[in-house]
Amino acid sequence: MSLTMLDTLRKENGGAPIRAVLYARYSSDMQREESIEAQVKAICEFAKKENIIIIKQYVDKALSGTSDDRPDFQQMISDSKLQNFQLVLVHKADRFSRDTYDSVVYRHILRNHGVRFLAVAQPLDEDKPEDKLLDTLLTAMASYYSDNLKNEVLKGLRLNAERALHTGGTPPLGYNIGPDKKLVINETEAEAVRIIFSMIIAGKKYGEILQELRINGYKTKTGKEFGKNSLNTILHNQKYTGDFIYNRTCGKDPLTRKRNSHKERPKDEQIIVKDAIPAIISREEFEKVQSLLTKRKRFAHTCESTYLLTGKIYCGVCTCSYNGNCKRPNKNRLTQNPTYTYRCSNRSNKINKNICDNKEINRDHLETFILSQIEKLIFSPEIISNTISRFQNYAIQRQTESNKKLQKMETAIKTLEQELENLTDKYIATDNPDLQLRIDKRIQERERLKKETEKSYEEEKALVQVTIPTKKHLTMFFNKAKEQFRNKTLEELHELVDLIVEKVIVFKNHVEITYNFMPGVTQDEYMKTHVKVTREEIRLCYLNQTSYYKQKN
Repeated sequence: MSLTMLDTLRKENGGAPIRAVLYARYSSDMQREESIEAQVKAICEFAKKENIIIIKQYVDKALSGTSDDRPDFQQMISDSKLQNFQLVLVHKADRFSRDTYDSVVYRHILRNHGVRFLAVAQPLDEDKPEDKLLDTLLTAMASYYSDNLKNEVLKGLRLNAERALHTGGTPPLGYNIGPDKKLVINETEAEAVRIIFSMIIAGKKYGEILQELRINGYKTKTGKEFGKNSLNTILHNQKYTGDFIYNRTCGKDPLTRKRNSHKERPKDEQIIVKDAIPAIISREEFEKVQSLLTKRKRFAHTCESTYLLTGKIYCGVCTCSYNGNCKRPNKNRLTQNPTYTYRCSNRSNKINKNICDNKEINRDHLETFILSQIEKLIFSPEIISNTISRFQNYAIQRQTESNKKLQKMETAIKTLEQELENLTDKYIATDNPDLQLRIDKRIQERERLKKETEKSYEEEKALVQVTIPTKKHLTMFFNKAKEQFRNKTLEELHELVDLIVEKVIVFKNHVEITYNFMPGVTQDEYMKTHVKVTREEIRLCYLNQTSYYKQKN
């Protein structure tokens, strides 16, 4: 078979050896590490015969070809961007990938980086349409083999699942695997599970449960501290009621190749064997917890909100941070509107006996006061007028610079056009194939530069054609931004607060605020301003602002 692809690469190199890398892989199924040596040997023999220099080897051991999650494989794809090699050599196409989708995608990526692909035991030429078709069929066959093998394995797993036998992986917290592959209770771990469920039923929050588990020395199955995610997984695991469940979560997405462990399969695809394993939690307790978690989720959704001062507000009594807090004014937590506050993080510390007694502060009251101060700075008539003048001057200067750039690019385009004309004349005038090849490369390079310059020219031209806004239009823009700022709908609101507010310290009767106010828009240095205000003044400011909007609307 004629390897025209290699001939083309040699021609592009002017007769110099082709630079290549090799990729080898063996999976953990029915294969040994010696297969890597056999692949490398076959590839090196082929490379020596075809005068190919192998500059690097990429090897993945005990990793399946049905997944692209292979370290050396991904490194090879990444290195192809550097264009240090022209060819990827593998023993057979299925060593590159057994997944048809991955094979097509990654070989397309290599091709875009100027890198070709060749399987030495299946020397097909990817430049030939008939070989490309055959290569795709070979990859599809490898994919079929892998899928068929996986289905055979799944048959065995399903059979074990129907008999309530453990199907692999780490068992849930509270269980061990018995000699007969059935789950048996681990009493120490099971006690932690019972504590978690009972505390949820008692109305405790995740933070309180985590503290209780840490105090009593309980750990996860892997010996780590519990976190909110591990609690959530335990609380939704139906196995604790004695039901053996298999194939509950969805597999990998065929396009993204990622797995979502929180997404369940349809019930008719799951295998559920009732009362097949020892129960740790009663069905009544499990269902009650699911109902409580659903209510909490709805409540948490209604409490989603933005806290503009997060990371900048601290307690003046114990110096701990103040965090955003959401609560309801009465016991009917599911019907009343929530109240948003900032609250000392040390108030709910159950471990530390010196609990802070500093009072929380209403979020809307405090943020309204601070925003009113910022508004006086950035939306005062003097600042607006000064800013508009500076913006118009900048726009004029930018337009002048763009006109100069356009003139330079016009000259560059004319020069490239002249060079292309001269190179074309030289190409026609010579009969030397090598010289024609070199001239053709220079022509392609000049055409590329010409296209890029023309594109930049059009982009710069579009900037020049933009009309400079008048003072009237800019004033209207500032007035609109001012209203959005007051209504907290300005997209840049959080950035402005982060820039101007340095720190907020909350005391029992007053609040101290440090601003980074600029003394003037023409100066770059900030000037810190400290403001001390009582809680009552903050509340009155909020009431005045609220009254203003009610009268206006």
